[in-house]
Amino acid sequence: SFEKNQQSDYFRLWGLQGHKNSTPSAPISIQELLEIYEVPCAIDMVDIDIQTSEYVLFSSPAVIELLTSRVRRVHIGTHGQNDTLIRDVFSTHGWTKTWDFPAQGIETKFGPVEFGDGVLSFVNQKEKLSCD
Repeated sequence: SFEKNQQSDYFRLWGLQGHKNSTPSAPISIQELLEIYEVPCAIDMVDIDIQTSEYVLFSSPAVIELLTSRVRRVHIGTHGQNDTLIRDVFSTHGWTKTWDFPAQGIETKFGPVEFGDGVLSFVNQKEKLSCD
């Protein structure tokens, strides 16, 4: 299954050894995460680096709707599979792209920078954030 492959890739890419008796935690939604930690309705920034799962995450309408209603800025570590999907999802929901760097060396206004992962960053143009 997709989730099993993601778990396998995670352990392999990070050089981790899974214990034979260990089981991965069940995935939870962003909404559940915010509720568990009692995060305030207006959130200044969400930083996401989930090793290729960002493409699955942002294909969910519920996720972008939640972020658009509650978050001012989203910063994403990308892994080169379908960054266009992410750009389009945020643009369609009224966000402004502020950073867009590929996972390689690039010349920036700060000078040359080497990125291990790609970087996408967006600012929400919605003026009033809420839990509604």
